[in-house]
Amino acid sequence: MAQYDIKNLDLAVFSDHAEHQISRRGISAKDVQAVLSNPYSIELLREGRVVVQGRVMSVVSRRSALLRIFVDVDRNPPVIVTAYKTSKLEKYGVQDERDIRFQD
Repeated sequence: MAQYDIKNLDLAVFSDHAEHQISRRGISAKDVQAVLSNPYSIELLREGRVVVQGRVMSVVSRRSALLRIFVDVDRNPPVIVTAYKTSKLEKYGVQDERDIRFQD
């Protein structure tokens, strides 16, 4: 398996598809960049692609969610493929109370 540089994920660029999907899903680019800069976890999904996870909380609604960001790391710069939020924290391995808070 090839080695990939995952230290600079915060330099990743959005694909057209990712921009469309995060807009449609109401996810801010600021939240995506914050999670890429300080991820809760990074998991290799397949050769050249990782999922980066971070727990976020809406200040207004006070609801916690897991932001999952799919990044192709076999490119330079890395390319964000898509992202989504889920409330199923335990399903994806988040079990502690660490929250990252952002303004809505």
